[in-house]
Formats: sequence, C-alpha cells, structure tokens
Amino acid sequence: MPTQLGSSEPSLTAGRHAKKSRSGCFSCKARKVKVNTATLPLFNSAAYKYIKKCSETRPVCESCETRGLSCIYPSKADLRITRHRNSAIKANGAVILSSTSLNPTPTAFKVADFQYFHHFLTVAYPHMPYESDVAWCSEIPKLAHHYQPLLHAVLSLGASHSALLHPQSRYRTDAVIHRGLALAGLRELISRDRHSDVELDVLLAICYSLLFQSAEMADGLIDFISMMRGCALITGQILHTGSSSVFCLNPENFLQYITRQLPKISSLEPLSMELGIASLTRRRVNSTFSSSEYTTTFDM
Repeated sequence: MPTQLGSSEPSLTAGRHAKKSRSGCFSCKARKVKVNTATLPLFNSAAYKYIKKCSETRPVCESCETRGLSCIYPSKADLRITRHRNSAIKANGAVILSSTSLNPTPTAFKVADFQYFHHFLTVAYPHMPYESDVAWCSEIPKLAHHYQPLLHAVLSLGASHSALLHPQSRYRTDAVIHRGLALAGLRELISRDRHSDVELDVLLAICYSLLFQSAEMADGLIDFISMMRGCALITGQILHTGSSSVFCLNPENFLQYITRQLPKISSLEPLSMELGIASLTRRRVNSTFSSSEYTTTFDM
C-alpha cells in the first residue's frame, strides 16, 4: 500500500476528530519530528517520538523559552498560504509515495521557491556523499518533482544558504517552513515497511539536505546529529541490501577521494587542535541541555 501524505491522524474518539492548530511558532513546527535511533530495525515507525505541540504563548512559547531559541510566529499571510495549500491538496487528492507511480506534487509554491531551487542547484547542494555532484544536480531534482518531502528539503537548504549570503528574515522563515514540511513528509515515507531503491535514494537525499541545512541554524546541533545518524543508517541499509543508488557510496571510492585530497591539506598546529578540543569540552559543560536531551543526542 502506498503511503499518503496529508492523511489525518487517527481520531481520538469515535466520530470526533482532533483539531490541528497551524498557528504554532516555526521553531516548534521544524522540530515536530524527532528520531529515536536507538530502536532498530531501521525505519520502524515505533522508533519515532514527538515533542509536545507549541504552547503558542506570545511573544515566546514555552518550548523556545526553555531552549533559548528565537520564537517566530507565522504571519497572517503565511496562514492564508497554508490554508490555500491544504485546500489545493484536498482538491487534487493526497500525494502518493510509490516507486511504481510517481505523481507530480500538487502543492502550490511561491516565486521565491524557484529562487531557492535554482540556488540549491548552482551553489548550495551538499558536497556529500563525495563525488556525487552529478546526482545532486541531475538526478535529485528529477526525484524532487515527484517526492514532496525531498522538494521541501531542497528548498529549505536553498533558502538557508541564501539567508547566509543575504541576511533577510524572509529567507530564514521560508527555510524553517520548508524544513518542517520536509520532516513531516520524511516521517510518512520512512515509516513504510519496505522501500524501493528509488525511495532509499530519496530518504538519503532528504537527510543530507536537512543535515547541511541544520549546520546553518544557530540552534541546529541536535538536528545536525540526528540527520548525520540518519545518513549513516540509510547508507548502511543501501550497502547492506546491495541496492543501486544514484549516489557514490562505495567505501573504496571514499578512501580514494580522501587520499587524493590529503596532500592539499595543510598540517594542523598542535595549539589549534588543543583549542578545538577545549572548545568542545566547554560547550558540553556549559550547555543548558537537559540530561534526557544528552541521552537522546549522544547515546546512539
């Protein structure tokens, strides 16, 4: 059975449906999916847990206040766009994620999204896996047309990188919106019992895109580590099953690439290495993360 995006959660009581709020802050939306990678086998939907929904208290919600994050709420224009987008999806039917029937996504996009997509293709696409530039610039854009979560991941990275070059709040806001949509779609696709070779490539592309995007977030440490773990798990799945991939994942190719690059790298001074280690140590000691967050993040 293909997985459908946009399907409602099971009702809490018979004949009643829980109303889903769409006015929460962008930080909470972007973090509504957290992966508990300690539970295997890979892609078991039971291994996923969720953070409680945004308290929607203004000007700063409880979650952002606890984490010390910037709390940005969607404007009225953003809410109108979301309602229009959901209406379009309902009118055209849910998006089917199937390896045998890849339907173009019906979601409405803004003019700025084309800018983010172009920026991704020309500048911002991930440089990993190594020697996979052709895949990122040719094959992944084709798949993004058919897999909505991948498209949102691509747009999120393009928007985040654009914000670095041109610091504008609109770019950062768009990046968080697309990241939240990409994470929601990632959950839907990853919860399937079986995945085709194409879907494994889509999953890996989403994780790499969100990995690089989280590196550009001031508060993206936990997200970065989660996505890095996701990239490793999916790569291991592809290599273990012998699945074909558009990416260059052969460990031998990676070693050859690193060997060629070593002569170009200048030696690190011992003092620089000591300062780097000391900086990491201070970050862990002075961090405001709770012990449970440390367990979730580092005990993988």
